[in-house]
Amino acid sequence: MTTATAKATTSTTATALATPNANANANANANANATPSPARVVRYGETAEGLFLLDLDGDGGTGTTSSSVRRRELCLALADGSRSDDPGSWRVALEDATEATSSRRATSSAGRHEEEAEARLEERLLRLHRRAAARFPLASAVPGGGGGGGGGRRRRRDVLAIWTLYARAQAAAAAAAAAAAAAAAGGMTRDEGRTEEVRSTFRHVGSFLGPGDEEGSAAFYVALAGFEATASGEEEEEGTRRAVEAIELGLERNARPARILIECLDRLRGGEAGGGGGAGAGAGVGAGAGVG
Repeated sequence: MTTATAKATTSTTATALATPNANANANANANANATPSPARVVRYGETAEGLFLLDLDGDGGTGTTSSSVRRRELCLALADGSRSDDPGSWRVALEDATEATSSRRATSSAGRHEEEAEARLEERLLRLHRRAAARFPLASAVPGGGGGGGGGRRRRRDVLAIWTLYARAQAAAAAAAAAAAAAAAGGMTRDEGRTEEVRSTFRHVGSFLGPGDEEGSAAFYVALAGFEATASGEEEEEGTRRAVEAIELGLERNARPARILIECLDRLRGGEAGGGGGAGAGAGVGAGAGVG
């Protein structure tokens, strides 16, 4: 692809990220407060085990294996308030919960009831991510907003990572809900409103990325590409085109690590060459890309 062509193909995604829609602007206004929310982490009627999906661990959430002990201790520290205002701890907890959900999904079989169970699981995961995003509005990640120096930059990366994970969780929940509805109806179905809601979140996060955010931001563009690859439903070529735009935009903005962007672009273009773009090429686009 020539430089002129690359610039032309990235214009759609670049414009979308630079010009958030009304919903994204509403989200930005709602997040004007630059301090974490003091609200309780675990709400009435909830448990820490349920909120943080500790029951998905191999030991059923009892914390008897080495990995689950660490996860349980972290989640309980978030729940009791001792680490609830640390975005780095929340980021790890979200990544752990996402991994636990992916492991459970990998062992499930196909079928209507399984699709419905997966949709419920993704909604639980989304609830956790929404709780974290509400606690750390993007306005709290303004340059220098975390106290300046290395600590401020680290806090900014953590908050941006929380919101990237939130957007990914939104996309996964929307896809799972569509799959469950399709299994029940016996055909393809999509919720356009929910798809636009996910796109709005990506636009909102993208509007906060700027110079100095290159390190670790590649995960945002990979997540965006994974969403765009499947958001067009059966319009596979359109989905692949928009996914490629997202990755090329990340490369233009020097997002790092560039390696995962290049690998993602190779997979997408491989799908284009083989005539199997869109959902097929994008199925694993964001699956193995850690956030930052």
